[in-house]
Amino acid sequence: MDTKITAEQRKAIMENDKTYDGQFFYAVKTTKIFCRPSCKSRVPNFDNVTIFREAEDALQAGYRPCKRCKSGGSSLPDEEWIMQAESYIKENYAKSFTLSKLAEACHGSPYHLHRVFKRLKGLTPLTYLQQVRMEKAKDYLIKTDLSVKEIAHLVGITNSTRFTTLFKEKNQQTPRQFRKVNREKVSALKNKQEETIYYGKLEHNGWSIYLAATDNGLCYVGSQNKEIDEIENWAAKKRAGAVLVHHEQKMNPYKEQFISYFDGERKNFDFPVDLKGTAFQEAVWEALQNIPYGETVSYMDIAEKIEKPKAVRAVGAAIGANPVMMLVPCHRVLAKDGKLTGFRGGIPMKERLLALESE
Repeated sequence: MDTKITAEQRKAIMENDKTYDGQFFYAVKTTKIFCRPSCKSRVPNFDNVTIFREAEDALQAGYRPCKRCKSGGSSLPDEEWIMQAESYIKENYAKSFTLSKLAEACHGSPYHLHRVFKRLKGLTPLTYLQQVRMEKAKDYLIKTDLSVKEIAHLVGITNSTRFTTLFKEKNQQTPRQFRKVNREKVSALKNKQEETIYYGKLEHNGWSIYLAATDNGLCYVGSQNKEIDEIENWAAKKRAGAVLVHHEQKMNPYKEQFISYFDGERKNFDFPVDLKGTAFQEAVWEALQNIPYGETVSYMDIAEKIEKPKAVRAVGAAIGANPVMMLVPCHRVLAKDGKLTGFRGGIPMKERLLALESE
């Protein structure tokens, strides 16, 4: 369970106090990395820090382990470290960028990051940054009427002439030529109907959860006793532009199956689902759906099932990103020692679901 930082924990982090290792981990929202108190990385802005008691809880919350202090337990594989660097670039491409800043954010040395990134990706981190910026620029050119100068600033290139030169090198067209050729796409996107997400509340036998679905199927299952803002925050991040509509009647078919499940009358769900994730996340979610009712597995079991035995931490992050709890039964995954670890719905909800399935 995540908690706010105390004065004692703040002091331990500032002094890299090893005596606090094992007592808590601290995660930084801006880098999405979690560390031990003794980590030698730069002292973070404590306004962006969240405290976790267990590494598994931080993983479930979507944070990645630190390569420097090995907060995930063992040494972080190079593949996962480079995934961290890629994620940081994608989230911060609009900011002033240097290799040193990237290395600092990923808790490594610039030289080592440059060498490993190029070995695994076939290009340097800064070349990858330029690719991300150009893709974002194309998106702005297609979907907006912003000027070339405005778009240059939005993707982190303050000199619009330099931006135009780079864009032409990568796309064999100037930004204006690219926009003109794709003007039909602009019109089509402007006329495209927004996605609608319907939601309703299920209350039955002590259960109180929100459900959400599109016209294609169930897309989100809320946590026990949480308010609608949980779905609102998820939709804003994962289904940008979607319109939320309260519609209990549309949710009734889903409610009926969940009620049967809570009453112990149903072990599987057969309604349509609208799941959107990365290829890796979808592979993990598919593996979760193959865990038999009433049984549990470990994170390592899932990593081996998808033939990624070294990606246990990434598996944990994908499980934490599961939007449809119970349907994709992430509550059936435990730590290697059998301990109940982080769960989006909270440990009490996980305990209750496991108890339900053990009866």
